[in-house]
Amino acid sequence: MVNYEVMKIKKILLLSKDSTFQVRLTKTGTQREWQITSLTTATQCVATLFAESFDCLIWDTEACNLDTSLATLMLIRHDFFKPMLVLGNTEEVRVQRKLYQTKIDGIFSRQISMDVLGACLEQKWWLYKQITNHDPLSQPVKAKRQQVVSIGPLRVDQTHFEGSTEVIETLPKYFKVIDGTSKEWKKQSDGTLKLNVTLKEGETKEYKVVIRWEKGSNNFGSLSNTVELSNVTNPANFKETTTEDNKAKAELVLAVKSPGNTGGL
Repeated sequence: MVNYEVMKIKKILLLSKDSTFQVRLTKTGTQREWQITSLTTATQCVATLFAESFDCLIWDTEACNLDTSLATLMLIRHDFFKPMLVLGNTEEVRVQRKLYQTKIDGIFSRQISMDVLGACLEQKWWLYKQITNHDPLSQPVKAKRQQVVSIGPLRVDQTHFEGSTEVIETLPKYFKVIDGTSKEWKKQSDGTLKLNVTLKEGETKEYKVVIRWEKGSNNFGSLSNTVELSNVTNPANFKETTTEDNKAKAELVLAVKSPGNTGGL
């Protein structure tokens, strides 16, 4: 038996400077028992979205420039597995394509009928609930490689023989290292972190990097963190047969929950 009360949308976050649309959505929200939170800046929207729990995000592209919309929507999508709709009257194929590449659920005109918008929101919400209520598809298990580099924390494995390597960590833009980072890391003049690791046969070591976002109204974008093994050596001077796993890249998600929020890798 389906519990339709649980399936209903309750809280919607709206980013828009269009007062006419705000009034229309608020009126519809009252009729449908939606709680609408209206904001006018991207910074406010990101902070509020991750400080509270919302069932849906409606993003008006006129509230900020296109580049900010694209970068912020892409970052939000990593942590927000719920309906994300965009308001925009653009007919440019290039702009629409870029918006859909951020993994939004649809683009709608500000003049859309509220009945149609309401039906669309409830359909999207129902679909997401169906997905999250089912077990994820089983994924094939990959064979373990000789060297493994993972972010959160960084782990370096040496399976078959003793060896050493230099690890280079390139931090994402707008972030700085804070307490909690492994002391073995040494900051370099170019801003990267570096450490030297020596492992015996079968040994594993883990290293952590803890970073904090440097607050700023423009400090958003498509950010990434990279870590790389360099100068891999061993007493027998064996050459590496696989080097494709010597570099790893992780996309960073900005989730502003409180003024002192930190991000961990």
